[in-house]
Amino acid sequence: DPTNIEEWNKLFAKVDDDSIEQDENQVNYIFESYLSIFPNDYDIWDRYVKYYLKAKNYKKVEEIFKKCLNKRSIKLWKTYLYFLQLINDTITGGATARNNVLKAFDYALMEIGIDFLNSEIIVDEYVDYLNKWTGINETENNEKLKIKQKLMKKIVKIPNKNLQRYWEYFTENCASKTDISDNSSDYLKSKLFSINLSNLIKNLDDDYKQTNSKMDLKSFEQLKIFQQWLEYEKKNKLELPQDLLNYRIEYCYLQALYHLRFIPELWLEYSKFKASLPSLPTEISSHQQSINILKDGILSNKLSFSLSFQLAEMYEQVNDFENSKKTYENLVESLTKIYNKLEFQIEDLFKKQELFNKSEEERLKNKRQKELAEIEEQDINEEKSTEILNEKIPENFEIKINNQFEIEKLKKEQELYGRSITLVYSNYMRFFKRSHGYVEARKIFAKCKKFQGHTWHIYYDNAIIEYYSNLKEFKEPKISIKIFELAMKKSKFNLDINFILKYLKFLIDINDLTNAKVLFENSLKNFEKIKIEDGKNSKIKKLFKFFLKIENLIDNDLNSIKSLEERYLDYFQNEKNDEKSDTFLTLIEDRFEDHDHFDPIKIF
Repeated sequence: DPTNIEEWNKLFAKVDDDSIEQDENQVNYIFESYLSIFPNDYDIWDRYVKYYLKAKNYKKVEEIFKKCLNKRSIKLWKTYLYFLQLINDTITGGATARNNVLKAFDYALMEIGIDFLNSEIIVDEYVDYLNKWTGINETENNEKLKIKQKLMKKIVKIPNKNLQRYWEYFTENCASKTDISDNSSDYLKSKLFSINLSNLIKNLDDDYKQTNSKMDLKSFEQLKIFQQWLEYEKKNKLELPQDLLNYRIEYCYLQALYHLRFIPELWLEYSKFKASLPSLPTEISSHQQSINILKDGILSNKLSFSLSFQLAEMYEQVNDFENSKKTYENLVESLTKIYNKLEFQIEDLFKKQELFNKSEEERLKNKRQKELAEIEEQDINEEKSTEILNEKIPENFEIKINNQFEIEKLKKEQELYGRSITLVYSNYMRFFKRSHGYVEARKIFAKCKKFQGHTWHIYYDNAIIEYYSNLKEFKEPKISIKIFELAMKKSKFNLDINFILKYLKFLIDINDLTNAKVLFENSLKNFEKIKIEDGKNSKIKKLFKFFLKIENLIDNDLNSIKSLEERYLDYFQNEKNDEKSDTFLTLIEDRFEDHDHFDPIKIF
């Protein structure tokens, strides 16, 4: 599983192990492979950079920074500033080197200065860098003071968990009375915002990162905190211009996704937010940026229906049908891999069970032969001999039961994936109908039928598409009925009560009461066979009750309704002493219950 973080961490541990001789190509491959799946993992980008910093391969370091500095990560920017100071030594480079570093600090604060939790790391380093600068004359000292003043004037207006400390530093070291007066209002506004936000997110764990898609309590708690944070930002208590407000909101989304990358809901919300923003002339369109967000989300959430369907539809909106097709196909492929893996596991267990049965049979045979020999030697009476021969030996029985339980468990899981894959095909088929026409959509229907785990839903969905597509042209539902009948030929569908009821409803909706009654009678016969085999009759009850309600709604012949009631009561007369049995009264209640489940018989 390429999204298994624990396995990746084992690889990175080897990369960090100095006792192991590293193959640079292999190391590069590990980092690039991981980051192609998790491009927003700032920690790994940072480790990637530091690996080459340690090797003093500065060209490679610069290449990596070009790829990742747009990630808005404090850790990455801290490493970048360290790197710039490393290659811009003021002893050898003088003012030019210093200016390069100062520009980098300013740019860093422009990118990540709004980081509420950790921007202090960059601010403190900036102040420390300035403090270490010993001016050679008054001009340089004045320049340093001006830079500090400019920095602190900016910082005291931005909400930060250390805002009070920065205000005190500003007022004590680099502010005139006029500066204090001019900035106090913005400071107080930011201070109130900071206090409220600190209280709101006090339980946020900044060190927590999801390692898998399991939504445990910790992930749920962190998600709720980030959602509260986002809602608070959107209220715009700071009264910011829309572009600055959008920047803060987007920054919050990015931080949330860094910590909680396996939650599709967050990617979906971020994508929707991005799509709502106006497109800037200097950037790619908001629609395309929204698409890119969804693509990144799918990298770590390959089985997410919400992300894949949204991505496919966003492509469709701009007539990019080829990428829509790829999106549906990719989701089918990801799900089918798991389906096939489960199939292999089931087959493997069956083979093990067969081997076990053969060995058990041989063991029993040898045991009984030995016992017969003992009978002959000891002259045990005939009754005792028969008892030994008929004895059931329970040894290894637990192994057999466990295998059967595991097989059933895997089958249920496989059925779930089969249903899921069918649903993707249904939506894929609808997309094809919209984009290429209903005739082309038939190809997707045919493709789904080749998948061995498909469910009846694809037949129903295709029948509905054909019915409404052909209604104007042919004014008859022949093709749709043929599709339903095609499904009825499969035993796994003609015994599925949910499918039968859907088919019945379709026939009734198109006013084909004759075929509806034929379907009812044929299905009743099929379900009767099941009842004989397993003693269950819940499907028959559902069928009867559904048809009774329909007869009550549309049939003008009361005798027909009463006849059906009698058939029902006769059919289940042996259940009268069963607590779950239906009395005549409950049958009447079901029949006369209104569309919104209003039941006057029960009330009055």
